[in-house]
Amino acid sequence: MKEFKEKFFLYAEDKIEMAKQNIDFFYITGNEYKRNGQKYLAYNFYKHAEKIKNCLNYWECNVYEKNKVMEVKKIFRCKELFCPNCRTVKVYKAIIKFTPFFNRMVLGGYKPYLMTLTVPNIELEQLSSEINKMNKAFIQLWRWLYKPFNKTGTYYGGYKDRLFSCVGAVKVLEVTVQKSNSNYFHVHFHVISFLDNANDDLFFKDIPGGYQHRTDSNIFYSMADIFLQKLWKMTYDDKKISEFGNISDDWKNNYICDIRELKMPYGIYEVFKYCFKDIDIKNIEIFKQLFFGLNRKRLRQGYGALYNLKIDDKDLSDDESSDDDIKNYLEYKDEIPVAVNSNLKDMTEKYGDYKKISIFKNNSKFK
Repeated sequence: MKEFKEKFFLYAEDKIEMAKQNIDFFYITGNEYKRNGQKYLAYNFYKHAEKIKNCLNYWECNVYEKNKVMEVKKIFRCKELFCPNCRTVKVYKAIIKFTPFFNRMVLGGYKPYLMTLTVPNIELEQLSSEINKMNKAFIQLWRWLYKPFNKTGTYYGGYKDRLFSCVGAVKVLEVTVQKSNSNYFHVHFHVISFLDNANDDLFFKDIPGGYQHRTDSNIFYSMADIFLQKLWKMTYDDKKISEFGNISDDWKNNYICDIRELKMPYGIYEVFKYCFKDIDIKNIEIFKQLFFGLNRKRLRQGYGALYNLKIDDKDLSDDESSDDDIKNYLEYKDEIPVAVNSNLKDMTEKYGDYKKISIFKNNSKFK
């Protein structure tokens, strides 16, 4: 049973207010395509805008008037990437879906670590190609850290001198706007990784790494950090593992990377919480580059023992199986419900004093 309490509606209304700018940008972009005679593209952007505009604005319920109870049967969710409400639901669903697999890895004796892989900031219009390049680099990095070095006596893709071995991982993409110059994106990966027989001494951060103005503190790296920085720089520059000895050990010459033990379960939320922030969308140019740059990109990707774990649109529905029954929540047992279709305003005003619950029984995904 799920109960929709007042804080749910307050939170949803805040997110709807936040979405208005994105809706405007979809309409503005659609109008630009319409003026240029590209009616199909214009229609596509209008459609995105309308879907976000109507998100959470259709509630199909059974109303028990005597009991002051609403049984929620269906909700319209737009499932749009630029809808703050649906992105929040998707994060929530991702955590629920992935956490049992993470727990199994821990029970199997594998220790969770968080990798952060960065590259130099890029101009806005480079976002799509940069993500493609980073994805390609990560695939090679993963081979070196995951694949065994030998299989039946022959080379099999791994790096024989690696400091640690990865058994499974989930990579999450994050894009932020550079604070000092909004013409640049900061693109990076957060990777929840499960390591096999990792030596704790390798992750002790005692190597000086300069001063960080943001935190007003000195940075220290571990041997594992430096090792990861070298490998990540190599894969990004498309170098072969045989060139490892030629790569500088100085952190200044590589890309900033960090690997540290992941604190579960809170650390999972910190990794999954967003791909981008709506507050970063300061103008329509940033909006366009985010829209086209993230189009058809997997924001989360599993590797190794966690390969192919993903969240689909179907996971955004409120469907779940349950043996519960609405009768368990009714004081007046013989009341016949009235079927109603409501919007979000009705739910908070007209039915503001009703208890709103969903049994998740026979719910079908709203089409």
